[in-house]
Parts: sequence; C-alpha cells; structure tokens
Amino acid sequence: MKRQALAVALSLFATACGGAMEESSTLATQESALLSLTGTWCQTSWPGCAVFGGSTVTLSSGGDGCWLVGDTKFTGLTAGTTPGIYTGTRHMYGTGTCPGHPAPRSVTITMTDDDHFTEVAGDFTANWYRLH
Repeated sequence: MKRQALAVALSLFATACGGAMEESSTLATQESALLSLTGTWCQTSWPGCAVFGGSTVTLSSGGDGCWLVGDTKFTGLTAGTTPGIYTGTRHMYGTGTCPGHPAPRSVTITMTDDDHFTEVAGDFTANWYRLH
C-alpha cells in the first residue's frame, strides 16, 4: 500500500513538473515572438514614444497632457499565428487631463517592415516607427 501511494505521489509530482515546464516553454515562445517589437517606437502623428519590451507597453517620452510618461499604452500583447501580427489591448487615454475616457479596445498590430507597424483598435488607426 505504501509503495502504491509513493508511486501515485511520484506520478503526480512528475506531471506537475512537466506541466510547469510546458507553461514556461509556452511563455518563452510568446516572449520570443514579441522580440521584433522590442525597442522604442514613436507614433508618426503624435508627440509620444513608447517602450515595447514585452506584453505591456508604456509611454517613455512626449505625451500630450492626456498621456504622461509611464502611462500604459498596450497590455496583453501576444503574437498571432501569422508572423508580424500581434493582438492585445489598447488603452485609449492616459492619467493626465483627457477630454474623455473611452474604454480600452482590442488592438491588432501589423508590422509593415522591420521598423514600422500599423495599429488598429476599432475605428482608431495609427502608424508607428522604430526610434533608432
């Protein structure tokens, strides 16, 4: 009976460890897929830049009174099944004085080349370029 209990315990432990390794591997794969977005990006028609370095993106410079340095622009970014396409959530206002407070929206980011992408969040569209 003790041997059966030990065998069950070892089996559960092995399963748990394997599951954790699989989750870790999945996370590493998702982070690796976001590498092409890593860096500082600026919106072409707006006075701010943001740092992309993972699934959360924050404003790193500029802003317009509504958006302040440190505000979160995007969260939950993940790579899609098509290379160069990412999805997540676009926050539509910052912590400054804003004319309205629209709810966050689902966003699709499409790389147009290594140094440019277009974001589409509902009826909002913006183009970004990589700051070198």
